[in-house]
Amino acid sequence: MLKPLIKIIFALISIAYPFAVLYMLNMNMEPRYMSAVFVIILLAQLFNKKAGILKYIFIFISFTMIILLITINNSVITKLYPISINAALLFLFASSLKYPPSVVERIARITTPDLPEEAVVYCVKVTKVWSLFFIINAVISAVTVFMPVKIWVIYNGFISYMVIGAIFVVEYIVRINVREKL
Repeated sequence: MLKPLIKIIFALISIAYPFAVLYMLNMNMEPRYMSAVFVIILLAQLFNKKAGILKYIFIFISFTMIILLITINNSVITKLYPISINAALLFLFASSLKYPPSVVERIARITTPDLPEEAVVYCVKVTKVWSLFFIINAVISAVTVFMPVKIWVIYNGFISYMVIGAIFVVEYIVRINVREKL
């Protein structure tokens, strides 16, 4: 029961985070108050029974953000979270290319344990696409850090999610075509 709740809390915080930053800055609140968000993420991860590498990456990111926000108390720090998430996901996806199976293959094997070799090759290609996306998204997120907060929110709270959705849709269409050829 706790695992689905943790996933829901984490997803809601991730989606709402840019808007929380906008609210905080519009209300002239001290940036250190955003550390409360990372305390919630940290606690959610600590109670998460799954001990994968991603859990420890999120614990590290949350702990680092808490320390930075409390000690530096600068609004720029509040805008670094999307960059760190993209960097963490890039690390996870790219490292799976060096140490197979790829992340996408692991996900695919949940529903199809006996993947043909052609599907494994396809999964590697999709993992590379996601890795490239995380690089580009992190760079754009970094550029928006130094722009007005509304631009930062529009990109990190809307555009990046739309691009993620578009990648999922395009990949699904391509996957259907690839399956037909196998």
